[in-house]
Amino acid sequence: MVLESYRFKFREIFKPIANKIGKIGITPNIISGLSFLLALISGILFFFGYLLQPALMLALSGLADSIDGIVARELDVSSKPGDFIDHTLDRFSDTSILLGIIYSGNVSVIWGILALIGVLITGYIGSQSEAVGMERVYKGIFGRADIMAILFFFSVLSFFMAPTMSENLYILEIGVIILAVGCNLTSIQRIAIIWKKF
Repeated sequence: MVLESYRFKFREIFKPIANKIGKIGITPNIISGLSFLLALISGILFFFGYLLQPALMLALSGLADSIDGIVARELDVSSKPGDFIDHTLDRFSDTSILLGIIYSGNVSVIWGILALIGVLITGYIGSQSEAVGMERVYKGIFGRADIMAILFFFSVLSFFMAPTMSENLYILEIGVIILAVGCNLTSIQRIAIIWKKF
């Protein structure tokens, strides 16, 4: 939730860019699609053992994912179909990236699966609250921006430092373990927050 707290400041910084993007006819849905495409490329690059290149693709994907909402608000074209597409593509993006990392051999499969479950359930619970008539929940240890930042940081760190920190523990795996623990705890937090409102 650390980076989520800067959401408003981020919007203010990128408003001028969002306006220019909107004026040349690029819609929020196109940006959402671009974000997914970059995430898919990131996952594929992770799968083939790269670290720096997929981290950069991941960062660009996260940037595009942030800008699409700003463009929608600035152009006053926010819609339920657009929101549905955005959040659906987010789940596909998260899955693509984490599956690429899991099958790269740079992390243990168990921790990778636990991280994937945590990331998906965290996002699902956050938006599912709307399905029961409540506001969307963003609270918790990790928001989506934090998740992407952790994967980016540990991928870059792994690239510049060494393939491994020890014989059995990869640097990238530390980030995945943090996600596995943090995201599942975030899911529990969000469940508790929503449950109290019934």
